[in-house]
Amino acid sequence: MILAWLIVGCSTPEPPPPSVLLITVDTTRADALGIYGASPSPSPTIDALGERGWVVDEVQTTVPLTLPAHASLMTGQWPDQHSVRDNLGFVLPDAQVTLAETFQTAGYDTAAFVSAVVLDASFGLDQGFATYNDGFDLTTAGTDGIGVTQHLGEDVAQRAAAWLTTPRDQPFFAWVHLYDPHRPHQAPEPYASQFEPYAAEIAYADAQIAALISALGDRDDVVVSVLSDHGEGNGDHGELTHGQLTYRSTMRIPWVVAGPGVTAQRLPGPASITDVAGTLLTLAGLPPIGNQTTVHATSTSQYAESLYPRLNLGLHDLAVAQDDTYRLIDGRYAELFAWNDDPGELHNLAETHPADVARLRRSLAGHDRSVGSTTIAPQIAAALASLGYMAGSPVTDSGPLMDPRDAPDMATAFEDVVVRARTRPPQEGAVLLQQFLDEYPAVAGVRQMLVTALEAAGDPQAAIVALQPLIDARPDDPMLHARHAELVLSSGDTAAAIAQLEQIRTEHPEQVAIRGLLAELYRREGRCDAAVSEADAGLAQSAESSRLLLVRGACRRQAGRLVEAEADLRAVLRLDPDNADVNRVLGHVLADAGRFSEAAEAFGQQRRLTPERPELPALIGAALHADEQWLAALTPLETACSVPTDAESRILRADALFKATGESTQAFILLAEARRLTPTDRRVAEVHASILLAQGDTQGALRVLSEYKEH
Repeated sequence: MILAWLIVGCSTPEPPPPSVLLITVDTTRADALGIYGASPSPSPTIDALGERGWVVDEVQTTVPLTLPAHASLMTGQWPDQHSVRDNLGFVLPDAQVTLAETFQTAGYDTAAFVSAVVLDASFGLDQGFATYNDGFDLTTAGTDGIGVTQHLGEDVAQRAAAWLTTPRDQPFFAWVHLYDPHRPHQAPEPYASQFEPYAAEIAYADAQIAALISALGDRDDVVVSVLSDHGEGNGDHGELTHGQLTYRSTMRIPWVVAGPGVTAQRLPGPASITDVAGTLLTLAGLPPIGNQTTVHATSTSQYAESLYPRLNLGLHDLAVAQDDTYRLIDGRYAELFAWNDDPGELHNLAETHPADVARLRRSLAGHDRSVGSTTIAPQIAAALASLGYMAGSPVTDSGPLMDPRDAPDMATAFEDVVVRARTRPPQEGAVLLQQFLDEYPAVAGVRQMLVTALEAAGDPQAAIVALQPLIDARPDDPMLHARHAELVLSSGDTAAAIAQLEQIRTEHPEQVAIRGLLAELYRREGRCDAAVSEADAGLAQSAESSRLLLVRGACRRQAGRLVEAEADLRAVLRLDPDNADVNRVLGHVLADAGRFSEAAEAFGQQRRLTPERPELPALIGAALHADEQWLAALTPLETACSVPTDAESRILRADALFKATGESTQAFILLAEARRLTPTDRRVAEVHASILLAQGDTQGALRVLSEYKEH
């Protein structure tokens, strides 16, 4: 097909290829934007782009989940073609040809800036990007926790804007992903006061798009494409969030395109998210990829699916076929909607239009909805659970699967029980989680949370019992066995836990998380050589593992390898600035190196992050005292002296108090308290004698030292 915007006169020189800025706004329904009818509009920037470019009225995503939808976006392929079917357990194969790879091959500079861990580079969408700015360390915690899982839109936009304004000689392809409209909705002012919570998040994201467009300046050679990956239920058809059902509330997405070669017009569709890659490449004068479709030449029948119910909830999967007239949703039973006349899909026509059901079912038959087994690293599962995605494959029985449309509030019930369980003591949370499992026994994500709650409640044996159904369902999953080893450790049997982890590591050497657990246990047991060896092996596989870097840095400090230890710990800070342990260890390294002022600063940063730790004031005060910052040392040492058994802080505070202020009476009181606590500590006598000498009482100083010798 020859597109009108590519036709040029013979005497007209061919213009240089345009740059392309692709922006995806997560979890945004089409009807939530002003350009699609929302009033008041939370999206003035997107609306303005639509007024001068293409607005596609009916666009369907392929999967109502972030990772598989973006995989379709970047490849132009249906899910069964690119094989990414869920947010959990799937990675885009290297053999797939991506939009970024095609632009890169054509000489474009390429960069991506993503804001949710579900798009971490480890899932494969980094293919073709010279820069892939994600910033998610999936190894910062054990099998039941995670570090940073999402970035604020303004932070992502700032990094992207800095890249966009960098001078370059070639065109660019940049992808910016904004996650903010995803639950929970916590938009800042002034948006929170202007709109209801969901629209406020869209307004906030729209402001970040404005900042990105502003970074382009007056350039007129950039194609800007804005769309969503999927919508949000917001209560339609009983679904509050997304992923479980496949109605238009979560499947219909906005798509606007503006820039060179684009004239203002509304395009009716139906189109698919798979058409984006071909459209952007065609606008750049490059051949399409994937299904070779563009917004002007779409497939005759759009395909979509959600395997999420089957993979995560123990429910039946759903498939969708959409043409110019009808949408078929097929699971255990069929629903047929005339989507033009019934946009809310309230009137099921399946019984009265059996021929149309049969016709659309034939188109579904060409798509394979079977999947093989998947292994989900626990740190990834925990990260996605923290963003509201259920984690883990289900425990199933041999009975027929319920259709997810018959339990539309299951995901909402899950979200509710998660919030309530996390805000109660572990024992109470375990009761709530067990009640949910009694009603929905196939939801493995809740079972994993129950295991954690029971462990936190001090009952690791009950946690082991709760974990067993998951192991029975997935006996070859190394991470479930690793979780079992952690529970054995919680039961007090360190040797058995280490032995079990060593066996798993031998059988699955690729599992970096298991190496992290082993390295930490070796360090706790004083086996630093083994810990460093394990850390080295893990870092060879995952160079950005802050957990392994921290373990190795701590062990190197114990071995006196201070320069290498500091390098490891500084790397942890770059990867995970809010790490709860690294500054404390770094402070000890700096103190060992005689860099006491820097040590005090590191301990101070640790105290800001973990103010509840009682040992930190003493460490700060000791470092400042060693640096001879007498006055600065007084306040943290005073706090440290509130610990009734801390003799050292009393000695140091007495010395600093006299040197900073000349006050001796209080100093002698502190020394007397310290002597009662540690009667054999010579430092008490030395500080006491030094104060007497400074006061000119040489005989008194000699007497104090003599009394110490006699003692």
